[in-house]
Amino acid sequence: APGSRGGEPYRAKSIFVFQAVEGGLKGADVVVCGLFLHEYAESKSVHVQCLDSNPLYSSNSQLEGERRQHLLTTVVISYIEFAKDLGYERVTVRVPPPTDDTSCLFSARSFSVRSRACVHLARWYSQLANRCHKAGLASGVRSGRTVESVDFPGAVLSSEEVAAECAFFQMLERGEGSAAVQEAAKAERFLILHIASSADMPRSIVEPPSMLPESFASSREAFVRACVEDGLRFHQLPLAQYATMMLVYRLLVLQHHRASLLCREGPGPH
Repeated sequence: APGSRGGEPYRAKSIFVFQAVEGGLKGADVVVCGLFLHEYAESKSVHVQCLDSNPLYSSNSQLEGERRQHLLTTVVISYIEFAKDLGYERVTVRVPPPTDDTSCLFSARSFSVRSRACVHLARWYSQLANRCHKAGLASGVRSGRTVESVDFPGAVLSSEEVAAECAFFQMLERGEGSAAVQEAAKAERFLILHIASSADMPRSIVEPPSMLPESFASSREAFVRACVEDGLRFHQLPLAQYATMMLVYRLLVLQHHRASLLCREGPGPH
């Protein structure tokens, strides 16, 4: 779906990952990961707006964390490779501070959980960026604690995200917060990854029109709002399976409606 931030138009893109599980509702998959992105074709830059996940449902809980980390790493690196093929040259990432209560997709988290998650996610992104650099996918990586420290394009942030950043720095100035909050203050939450160039990279970015230009999946805010309005929950397997079925159903209905409109309009100019 189209949008604009800082005077530059962007294309909003969402990626969801589903898991086939045993138990719960028979034969029903569950969504376990969501990635929301803003693609700025003019500046050839991609901003990662949100990355969130549910626990992977497995009989071996000891391997769940490791498998989830592997899944998230695979999703993000695969997208960066895809972005490179389209001609994008830069990826920006902001790890939400504990004061940002809008950063979650599937389940609300307490302040203390968000504090710990901020530290872990910043470390994970740093490791992922270094992995991309070693693999030759990235030509350079910069990370820092503030927007100014890495010349991060603050215009890509929403007003809610800017407010959360201000609230976090004000909290630190007052000397408030637990040990986890102080650790979050030390985390390098702003990251810029420069995609390695190649001879076959296109000079301009051209993508086909979206089949779903506007839907609940077109932005993080719209997705969360749809889940709240429909009372969808993901903290238990049967509930997560039901919520997933409802989300997929809504997407199919929207896609069918969009396809019907395109058929009525007829083929466009060649």
